[in-house]
Amino acid sequence: MRMSQKRKNKKRTIQLGVVTIFVALALIVAALGLSYVGMTTKIQRRGSQIGSLEHELAALQMQHDVVDVQIEKLSSRAALRQKLDAGIVEMIPIAETSIVRLTPNIIHPANGELRVVSNQTIGQ
Repeated sequence: MRMSQKRKNKKRTIQLGVVTIFVALALIVAALGLSYVGMTTKIQRRGSQIGSLEHELAALQMQHDVVDVQIEKLSSRAALRQKLDAGIVEMIPIAETSIVRLTPNIIHPANGELRVVSNQTIGQ
């Protein structure tokens, strides 16, 4: 009986400090693992968003180039001449009195040629 009493009296003790440290470390590792998974998921999502936005930007740039070519084609001199000949656009000549000149032309009275007026005084 003595042996069975010794076994019953012998209690196994658990050190509470060591268990607390292991539980705290396990919680920290789990939190770090979850945040790593969350961050990598977020990076993947942002990367796919950036990729789709880049494809959309390329498509818009291509549309912009097409529209630029169409504008250039429709506003060219040949297109204007064609519209003028077809009668779509009517143009009238500009009268000489309606033209504003920054440097007015003056006819020299002696020989009838055009000269530009300058602000320089004679004899300097």
